[in-house]
Amino acid sequence: MATLKIILFSLIFISFQNTAITQNTNEFKGKVIDDDTKKALPLADLLIMRTNISTITNSEGEFLLKVPNEFMDKPVLISYLGYKKQQIPLSQFKSKNTKIALTIAATVLAQVDVNAPKDAKNPSSKSTKFKR
Repeated sequence: MATLKIILFSLIFISFQNTAITQNTNEFKGKVIDDDTKKALPLADLLIMRTNISTITNSEGEFLLKVPNEFMDKPVLISYLGYKKQQIPLSQFKSKNTKIALTIAATVLAQVDVNAPKDAKNPSSKSTKFKR
């Protein structure tokens, strides 16, 4: 009987602790889109700077970011491959329906020359040399 009371007390204590934790967080929902086409950007990263709190967007570009109260003064870094990163203060986020538009980042790459040996019969079987 004493063991049952200890287990019951532990469960009640854990449930109150979970309630206290959820009350100290803020939820932000929104969508990350391409600035030109307005299409969703799936798997975009949202990271609260100088913390380990982050999330990614789903296949529709939507995200849910849960932020503890002590990190509400931190900026959020939003990144997506091939796009310019954006840093936005959490104070500019709405609790629901925050739209974040990222612009394409054009990167100029160096020229690559592919040379095959002059005596090569089958260039695909020889090693290929890349010059920078």
